[in-house]
Amino acid sequence: MPNHCENNFTVRGKKQDVIDFIASCVTSKHGEEQISEEKIKEAILEGTYNDAKKFVLENFCLFRKLKPMPDELYKDKVFGAEKDQALIDKYGSDNWYDWANDNWGTKWGCYDTSFDSIYETSDGEFELQINYNTAWAPGDDFLMENLAVEDYKHLKFHLYYEEPGMGFHGFFFIKDGSVVENNCETHNQFPESMSDALDRY
Repeated sequence: MPNHCENNFTVRGKKQDVIDFIASCVTSKHGEEQISEEKIKEAILEGTYNDAKKFVLENFCLFRKLKPMPDELYKDKVFGAEKDQALIDKYGSDNWYDWANDNWGTKWGCYDTSFDSIYETSDGEFELQINYNTAWAPGDDFLMENLAVEDYKHLKFHLYYEEPGMGFHGFFFIKDGSVVENNCETHNQFPESMSDALDRY
Protein backbone atom coordinates (compact mmCIF):
# COMPACT_ATOMS: atom_id res chain seq x y z
CA MET A 1 0.00 0.00 0.00
CA PRO A 2 1.26 3.50 -0.81
CA ASN A 3 1.30 6.66 1.18
CA HIS A 4 -1.54 8.71 -0.26
CA CYS A 5 -0.51 12.11 -1.62
CA GLU A 6 -3.44 14.53 -1.35
CA ASN A 7 -3.84 16.94 -4.28
CA ASN A 8 -5.94 20.03 -4.87
CA PHE A 9 -5.90 20.94 -8.58
CA THR A 10 -7.44 24.17 -9.87
CA VAL A 11 -8.25 25.18 -13.44
CA ARG A 12 -9.14 28.79 -14.20
CA GLY A 13 -10.20 30.57 -17.39
CA LYS A 14 -13.30 31.17 -19.49
CA LYS A 15 -16.20 29.02 -18.33
CA GLN A 16 -16.48 26.86 -21.46
CA ASP A 17 -12.69 26.44 -21.67
CA VAL A 18 -12.58 25.15 -18.09
CA ILE A 19 -15.46 22.74 -18.70
CA ASP A 20 -13.92 21.50 -21.97
CA PHE A 21 -10.56 20.84 -20.32
CA ILE A 22 -12.00 18.94 -17.36
CA ALA A 23 -14.25 16.91 -19.67
CA SER A 24 -11.24 15.95 -21.78
CA CYS A 25 -9.63 14.47 -18.64
CA VAL A 26 -12.50 12.02 -18.15
CA THR A 27 -11.61 8.87 -20.06
CA SER A 28 -12.79 5.39 -19.21
CA LYS A 29 -10.25 2.98 -17.83
CA HIS A 30 -8.91 0.28 -20.12
CA GLY A 31 -11.68 -1.94 -21.46
CA GLU A 32 -14.54 -0.02 -19.83
CA GLU A 33 -17.41 1.72 -21.60
CA GLN A 34 -17.23 5.48 -22.16
CA ILE A 35 -20.24 7.79 -21.73
CA SER A 36 -20.92 10.71 -24.08
CA GLU A 37 -19.06 14.01 -23.88
CA GLU A 38 -22.40 15.78 -23.43
CA LYS A 39 -23.23 13.73 -20.32
CA ILE A 40 -19.73 14.32 -18.94
CA LYS A 41 -20.08 18.11 -19.30
CA GLU A 42 -23.55 18.06 -17.75
CA ALA A 43 -22.19 16.09 -14.79
CA ILE A 44 -19.40 18.64 -14.30
CA LEU A 45 -21.94 21.48 -14.16
CA GLU A 46 -24.54 19.70 -12.03
CA GLY A 47 -24.23 19.50 -8.27
CA THR A 48 -26.37 16.38 -7.91
CA TYR A 49 -24.85 12.92 -7.69
CA ASN A 50 -26.02 10.54 -10.42
CA ASP A 51 -24.57 7.83 -12.66
CA ALA A 52 -22.86 10.37 -14.92
CA LYS A 53 -21.30 12.20 -11.97
CA LYS A 54 -20.15 8.85 -10.58
CA PHE A 55 -18.50 8.07 -13.93
CA VAL A 56 -16.73 11.45 -13.97
CA LEU A 57 -15.40 11.03 -10.43
CA GLU A 58 -14.19 7.48 -11.07
CA ASN A 59 -12.59 8.25 -14.45
CA PHE A 60 -11.07 11.73 -14.08
CA CYS A 61 -7.31 11.44 -14.60
CA LEU A 62 -4.94 14.19 -15.70
CA PHE A 63 -2.23 11.63 -16.32
CA ARG A 64 -4.20 9.46 -18.75
CA LYS A 65 -5.34 12.59 -20.59
CA LEU A 66 -1.85 14.04 -21.00
CA LYS A 67 -0.07 10.76 -21.77
CA PRO A 68 -2.25 7.66 -22.14
CA MET A 69 -0.77 4.35 -21.06
CA PRO A 70 -0.28 1.93 -23.98
CA ASP A 71 -3.01 -0.73 -24.04
CA GLU A 72 -0.44 -3.52 -24.18
CA LEU A 73 0.85 -2.64 -20.72
CA TYR A 74 -2.44 -2.85 -18.84
CA LYS A 75 -2.18 -6.57 -18.20
CA ASP A 76 -0.76 -7.59 -14.82
CA LYS A 77 2.78 -8.90 -14.98
CA VAL A 78 3.30 -12.29 -13.35
CA PHE A 79 5.83 -11.99 -10.52
CA GLY A 80 9.13 -13.57 -11.53
CA ALA A 81 8.23 -13.77 -15.22
CA GLU A 82 10.89 -13.03 -17.80
CA LYS A 83 10.98 -9.49 -19.17
CA ASP A 84 9.28 -8.87 -22.50
CA GLN A 85 12.10 -7.24 -24.47
CA ALA A 86 9.82 -6.33 -27.37
CA LEU A 87 7.65 -4.20 -25.07
CA ILE A 88 10.70 -2.68 -23.39
CA ASP A 89 12.12 -1.70 -26.77
CA LYS A 90 8.77 -0.19 -27.79
CA TYR A 91 7.67 1.55 -24.58
CA GLY A 92 10.67 1.56 -22.25
CA SER A 93 9.05 -0.96 -19.90
CA ASP A 94 7.01 -4.16 -20.17
CA ASN A 95 4.42 -3.54 -17.43
CA TRP A 96 2.01 -0.87 -16.27
CA TYR A 97 3.72 -0.28 -12.91
CA ASP A 98 7.15 0.63 -14.25
CA TRP A 99 5.71 2.59 -17.18
CA ALA A 100 3.47 4.71 -14.93
CA ASN A 101 6.24 5.50 -12.47
CA ASP A 102 8.72 6.27 -15.26
CA ASN A 103 6.31 8.46 -17.26
CA TRP A 104 3.82 9.92 -14.78
CA GLY A 105 5.91 9.92 -11.62
CA THR A 106 3.19 8.00 -9.77
CA LYS A 107 1.83 4.51 -10.27
CA TRP A 108 -1.98 4.85 -10.42
CA GLY A 109 -2.77 8.32 -11.70
CA CYS A 110 -5.70 10.04 -9.94
CA TYR A 111 -8.09 8.29 -7.55
CA ASP A 112 -10.60 9.16 -4.79
CA THR A 113 -11.64 12.23 -6.79
CA SER A 114 -14.11 14.90 -5.70
CA PHE A 115 -14.99 18.38 -6.89
CA ASP A 116 -17.46 21.19 -6.26
CA SER A 117 -19.35 23.30 -8.77
CA ILE A 118 -17.59 25.66 -11.15
CA TYR A 119 -17.85 29.25 -9.95
CA GLU A 120 -17.10 32.77 -11.15
CA THR A 121 -14.16 34.56 -9.53
CA SER A 122 -14.00 38.24 -8.59
CA ASP A 123 -12.07 39.05 -11.78
CA GLY A 124 -14.71 37.51 -14.06
CA GLU A 125 -12.92 34.23 -14.76
CA PHE A 126 -14.29 30.81 -13.86
CA GLU A 127 -12.63 28.25 -11.63
CA LEU A 128 -13.06 24.60 -10.77
CA GLN A 129 -11.16 22.84 -7.98
CA ILE A 130 -10.66 19.10 -8.03
CA ASN A 131 -9.37 17.01 -5.14
CA TYR A 132 -7.76 13.64 -5.77
CA ASN A 133 -5.11 11.31 -4.38
CA THR A 134 -1.97 9.92 -6.00
CA ALA A 135 0.36 7.20 -4.76
CA TRP A 136 3.55 8.33 -2.96
CA ALA A 137 4.05 11.48 -5.06
CA PRO A 138 1.99 14.10 -6.94
CA GLY A 139 3.59 13.62 -10.36
CA ASP A 140 4.20 17.36 -10.36
CA ASP A 141 7.17 17.34 -12.77
CA PHE A 142 5.10 15.45 -15.35
CA LEU A 143 2.14 17.79 -14.91
CA MET A 144 4.23 20.94 -15.22
CA GLU A 145 5.96 19.63 -18.34
CA ASN A 146 2.67 18.78 -20.03
CA LEU A 147 0.46 21.65 -18.86
CA ALA A 148 2.92 24.53 -19.34
CA VAL A 149 2.54 24.42 -23.13
CA GLU A 150 1.17 26.57 -25.94
CA ASP A 151 -2.06 24.56 -26.21
CA TYR A 152 -3.10 25.58 -22.69
CA LYS A 153 -2.02 29.24 -22.66
CA HIS A 154 -5.68 30.24 -22.33
CA LEU A 155 -5.93 28.46 -18.96
CA LYS A 156 -4.32 28.88 -15.55
CA PHE A 157 -3.42 25.86 -13.44
CA HIS A 158 -2.57 25.52 -9.79
CA LEU A 159 -1.69 22.37 -7.87
CA TYR A 160 -1.26 22.14 -4.12
CA TYR A 161 -0.19 18.75 -2.79
CA GLU A 162 0.59 17.25 0.59
CA GLU A 163 2.07 13.88 1.50
CA PRO A 164 1.68 13.66 5.29
CA GLY A 165 3.35 10.25 5.60
CA MET A 166 6.71 11.52 4.34
CA GLY A 167 6.16 15.07 5.58
CA PHE A 168 6.38 17.15 2.41
CA HIS A 169 4.07 19.47 0.53
CA GLY A 170 4.30 21.90 -2.34
CA PHE A 171 2.57 23.81 -5.09
CA PHE A 172 2.99 25.13 -8.59
CA PHE A 173 1.31 27.81 -10.68
CA ILE A 174 1.08 27.80 -14.47
CA LYS A 175 0.03 30.95 -16.32
CA ASP A 176 0.28 31.94 -20.01
CA GLY A 177 1.79 28.56 -20.84
CA SER A 178 4.67 28.87 -18.35
CA VAL A 179 5.45 27.73 -14.82
CA VAL A 180 5.57 30.96 -12.82
CA GLU A 181 6.14 29.39 -9.41
CA ASN A 182 7.12 25.96 -8.12
CA ASN A 183 7.89 25.10 -4.51
CA CYS A 184 8.24 21.81 -2.63
CA GLU A 185 9.36 21.71 0.99
CA THR A 186 9.03 19.73 4.19
CA HIS A 187 6.08 20.77 6.33
CA ASN A 188 7.96 23.36 8.40
CA GLN A 189 9.90 25.03 5.59
CA PHE A 190 7.42 27.06 3.54
CA PRO A 191 8.64 30.68 3.51
CA GLU A 192 5.10 32.03 3.29
CA SER A 193 1.54 30.89 3.68
CA MET A 194 -0.32 29.31 0.79
CA SER A 195 -2.91 32.10 0.95
CA ASP A 196 -0.17 34.70 0.31
CA ALA A 197 1.07 32.75 -2.69
CA LEU A 198 -2.45 32.30 -4.07
CA ASP A 199 -3.14 36.03 -3.84
CA ARG A 200 -0.43 36.73 -6.42
CA TYR A 201 -2.23 34.78 -9.13
